[in-house]
Amino acid sequence: MPEHGFGPTSLACKVLMCYLVCNMIIKSFFYLRIFDSMTGIVVMLTNVIFDLRAFMLFYIILLWLSSHMFMVIGLGNEYTKDDLGEAEQRRMLRSGGGLSSSTGNT
Repeated sequence: MPEHGFGPTSLACKVLMCYLVCNMIIKSFFYLRIFDSMTGIVVMLTNVIFDLRAFMLFYIILLWLSSHMFMVIGLGNEYTKDDLGEAEQRRMLRSGGGLSSSTGNT
């Protein structure tokens, strides 16, 4: 199989799949309006999602900023011997990772 760099783990494939899933949800809401018993629920959900656009934008911005704060402080990044000058590899801010723990046990 030729190596072309496009597969289920590539970024383009993941973005395309997210778009397709969202599109299928929207289309299924459209087709559920055909049934009289589902019309009220679909219209209500559509109005709620439409009214929450500003809040969702604010929420996404807050998530984005908090993820960048974790990226800046390096939470979860692995450091090797070359980076730290120590023999073992450890994660930053992990309890028992070579640093003194918060319980006072050394």
